[in-house]
Parts: sequence; structure tokens; C-alpha cells
Amino acid sequence: MVDTPTHGLAFGGDKRGKVPIYDNKIWGQPSNFLNIMPTNVAGVTCTLEEKFGPYFAEEVWTTWVTWLGDLVNKDPATHKGDLNSWTSAMDMMNALSLLGFKTGLTVFQLVNSLVFLGLAKMPSPVEVADWIFDHGKLGAYRGLRQLCFSCPDLGSGRLAYMIVYNHLDQFLTEDDKKILGFSPIFVEHLLCKVVWWESHLVEGKVSSLDKMAASIDLPHEHWISGENKTNQAAFPFPFSSDPKELKKTITTIMVCV
Repeated sequence: MVDTPTHGLAFGGDKRGKVPIYDNKIWGQPSNFLNIMPTNVAGVTCTLEEKFGPYFAEEVWTTWVTWLGDLVNKDPATHKGDLNSWTSAMDMMNALSLLGFKTGLTVFQLVNSLVFLGLAKMPSPVEVADWIFDHGKLGAYRGLRQLCFSCPDLGSGRLAYMIVYNHLDQFLTEDDKKILGFSPIFVEHLLCKVVWWESHLVEGKVSSLDKMAASIDLPHEHWISGENKTNQAAFPFPFSSDPKELKKTITTIMVCV
């Protein structure tokens, strides 16, 4: 909550002039363990020392220093050496098993932040695909299922993700990629929004993704690269896939698996 005495109720605040800065409808249910003073398994509220103390323990400090290597006390923006992998950062956080950063999206987003801060390498598409498959209850995996992909095993999970990733990588313009921050991380985030939009469209009795897709006249689609820059009704990529490109993706994944 933040103080906004001049805004008040007009901006969704309460009678005290407080405005919520967290929207559950967008971000989902917040984790108790991310509170400043969370409750433990016994329902007892943790003190500030109990909450933040473990984050500054010697084990955590030495683990971070070891992982950073020659990046310690250096500016990532000017660092010329090689960076640790995204997967190694994920492994480090999982091993530390810190409260609030043990599993799921919180660790995923923290490690993604290390990439954006220049402390770790951007993950490869396969690294992200494997993470999605290992977290089958989360949004990205459900998004692939919503798009009618069947992902019963790791190989099919990788293939489903790579088909989406390669299609966007092939057809999005460089300007679009720059605007979107296109990357393997971006595609995971995009897939998360598939089920989000589906649920909100259906709950709002507006439409559904299936109905919207069915309303598009695909047989007469004449997609032109970059047309979306000047035509807001144009799509940034075609809805039909090139069979040759699909075959390349399938062959690549089969070799990897």
C-alpha cells in the first residue's frame, strides 16, 4: 500500500488514502512467504529477523560469491568475461532453498532478473522448454495445452515450445522483437497469458480464444511482414505454419532428445 492523500477513492484507494499496488486479477494470489512478516507453518507471524536473517546467512553469501566468480565487486555492464548459465543460477537458488524462493515462478523470475541484470546468460529455448515441462501445473505448460499441443513427455514438451518459439522468431520483424524484448523468457511469459486471456474472456462472457480464432478467415489470409507497423488490424505473424520449418524443428528436437 502507498500513501496517496490527493487521490483517495477516485483511484481505488480506501478511506485512509491508501491505494493497492498489487492486483490479484493480473498477478494472481500473492505468496505468504513474500510478505515482510509472513506466517510460518504453525500460523505464527515471523519477526523481521526470522524473515530476512536467512537471506544474509554466511552460507548464502559464500554461495553467491562462488557462483559470481570474477564478477564479484565488478560492474556487469562493463564485464567482458563469460557469464554463468541460466540453469546454473536456477540450480544455485534451488540448492539454497530460501523461504519464498524454493520452487515455482518466484525462483524462475528471480533467475530471469539475473539475466536482465547482466549476471547470467540468457537461457536457450530448450532450457526454458524443459523448465516449462517440469512445471506442468503452471501457466506456460497450460498455455501449450490450450493451443492443442500434447505434451506427455519431455521430448513432446520441448517440441511444442520450440514450434511456438521458432514461428515467432522466424516471422516477427526485428523492430517487433526489439519492442517485445523477444527471447526464450518472453515466449514463456507469452504462453502464460494464453490461459489468462481465455479465462477472462470466458468469465467476462466476451468471447473465447477458440471463437476469436474461428472468426478469422484463414483461407483468404494474405499476411505481409511488417504491415502491422501501419495497420492496427494486421497481425505481426501468420497463423499458418510452414511444413518445412515444422519438419526442421521436429528433426532438431529428436536429435536433442
